[in-house]
Amino acid sequence: MKHKTRLSIAILTLSLICLKAIASSSSEIENLIIAEMQARHPVDSKAFWLNMGPEALPVIQKLLEKAQEPREKFFLVDGLGYFDSPSSRQSLEKVLSGVDNDLVKKRAIGAAVRSQGEAALPLIEPYIQSENPHLRLAVYQSIKRFLQDQKSAQDLLKKALKKEKESWVKLKTEETLSEDRTRVRATRSVYQEDLKAKPSLKELSEAQLEGEWKGLWIVKSQSQPATLRLKLINAKAKEQEQKWKIEIKLKGKPYLQLKDRECVVVHELSQSRYWLQVKASKMDAVFISNRE
Repeated sequence: MKHKTRLSIAILTLSLICLKAIASSSSEIENLIIAEMQARHPVDSKAFWLNMGPEALPVIQKLLEKAQEPREKFFLVDGLGYFDSPSSRQSLEKVLSGVDNDLVKKRAIGAAVRSQGEAALPLIEPYIQSENPHLRLAVYQSIKRFLQDQKSAQDLLKKALKKEKESWVKLKTEETLSEDRTRVRATRSVYQEDLKAKPSLKELSEAQLEGEWKGLWIVKSQSQPATLRLKLINAKAKEQEQKWKIEIKLKGKPYLQLKDRECVVVHELSQSRYWLQVKASKMDAVFISNRE
């Protein structure tokens, strides 16, 4: 039986990055999270997490259980903070009670309040008594940011600040909202950029996909930088009969040609960038890349 490469083209006009279209299964959601987590400057973006829907939550929890590096835990804990389910609360409670790293705890405190609102107070209140001023500050700032209209939370904050001995902690607490506004003005992510349409960006033809794409090669949740080279072998053939020469290059290794019949090439368009995904099913691997 003759196998054909399937070239699936979905041109999206979403106002945000086309995560929904790419991430149709838990494994694909996992690949996208890993790709962003491994980026040089991963973003903490509400759009990134929520655009994948509630299906992302169990994937975040799974990755958090396996995460070893603090920066990975930071990213995943931040992600939990955008889901207000009981399951998210349980995961954040587990982080707060089971992690020794105070920097991760700081993230979890903020994520818990962002996720659970006033219901998070029983989780974070014990840290007002912490000997670590940075954990106390995390509690104060979280209340200041997310519970401005909750009287019980504001009363707790006022009482705690009266007892606070570190003047710099009090000052940082008072400056919280103004610092947040400055940070929002100064920082933009690719997801925020996608809110602005770029009329000059047009659909790529199959031939325009040819060339090198730099991205991530992900195999069983482990990722590494890679370069993918695409060449359309029979450009004049019908879409269903088109074949690709697909080569992947990992750091320190020569190009490896992937079998065309075992790969699926998917390219999609958000409002500000092109996305390429090449799935090698037999290797349980995927290459993900994007460019403007």
